Amino acid sequence: ISTTKSGVDVTLEAALQGRAEMRVQALLGASYREERRAAEGARWPKVIAQGDFGVTGRDPSRNLSTYMVGVGVSVPLWTSGRIANEIKAAEYRAQRQKQEERQVRLEISRDLEKARIEREVAGYRRYLELEAEGFVEQGSVGNAA
Repeated sequence: ISTTKSGVDVTLEAALQGRAEMRVQALLGASYREERRAAEGARWPKVIAQGDFGVTGRDPSRNLSTYMVGVGVSVPLWTSGRIANEIKAAEYRAQRQKQEERQVRLEISRDLEKARIEREVAGYRRYLELEAEGFVEQGSVGNAA
């Protein structure tokens, strides 16, 4: 088993890392994962703390300080399936994004393979032109590329 990467693998990895479409897909994937975590977090109780300070009075010599402190707890007892549906929707969007990412990978791979083939064809065409002009021995195709 060879652990070294071929030039094609390295080129494909570089193409995948350098393409804006792949960066977009990575960011979309992260946002959908965060959306799912947020939907799951909606099941937990929320604790809210508030505070306020102020003064009241007709003039500064007769002001009274006012204080307000409060704590609240919100517990989602019955959400009629809203949270579960939000989680399922986030999972669906994440799955769809993974499929789109695979499609983008395939398109980039196809473009890379097409460019490689076009380069080889251009090399052989140039070789045949040189051969026709007498600059290359006839029949030495092994040295063309």
